Amino acid sequence: MIGEQKWLCLFRGDAGPMAVPAESVAEILEINRIVRLAWNPPQVDGLCSFRREVVPVVRLTSSPRGAGGDPPGGPEATTITDPLDGTPHEEDPARSILLILKAGRGAWGVRSDSAWTIMSRECPEYHPPRPDGDGPVLVGTVLRAGIRYGVLDTEATWHGLRSAIGRWYGRIAELQTVTPIASGVGQRAWPQESRDEAGECERLGGAR
Repeated sequence: MIGEQKWLCLFRGDAGPMAVPAESVAEILEINRIVRLAWNPPQVDGLCSFRREVVPVVRLTSSPRGAGGDPPGGPEATTITDPLDGTPHEEDPARSILLILKAGRGAWGVRSDSAWTIMSRECPEYHPPRPDGDGPVLVGTVLRAGIRYGVLDTEATWHGLRSAIGRWYGRIAELQTVTPIASGVGQRAWPQESRDEAGECERLGGAR
C-alpha cells in the first residue's frame, strides 16, 4: 500500500539503508565519543550524552558480531557506494554521525555514515510489521535513486531492543550467582584455597 508523501530521514545504519519519519528524529549529531560499557550487551555500541541525559547507542543488526562485549579489532572500514555519485569509497568511522531517535520510553541513538544521511519527501510503500529477531522492525520500503530503504518502526524496534538487553543482563546475573551448598555436605573435601575462591565469587555476586 502506497502512503502519502511525507518527510523521512534516510540513513545507512549497520543493518543497511533505512528510513525513519522526520518527527521521530530528535537530533542529528556528530560523534565525538561513545562510552563503552564494561558489561556490553551485543545490541549496544555504548552510551553518549544528549541534552544532559545519557542515551544508549544501539546496533540495528539482528545478529550482532560476537556473543557479547565489543566487536574485536575496533571499527572496520567497509567499501560502500556513495548515494550521490555512485562512486565506491572507504567508509571512514570518523565521518559517522549519530541519529537520536525518539520513542515513548526514552531516546536512543543509531550511527550512520554522513554521506548517506539526508531528509527527503517520499511516498513509502507500507507492509505489515516485519521484525528481524532482536533487531529492526520494518513496516515498509522506500525506493530512491535505485536504493531500497527499509522504513523503521522506531517504537517497536526500541521495545524489542529493550527486552533483548534486559534478557542479556538477566543471563549475566544468573551466571554470577553461586549455587548454595547444603551445610556440612562435601565441605571437608574442599581445599582451603577453593573455599577462599568461592567466598570471593559470593562477594562479587552480592555487589551488583
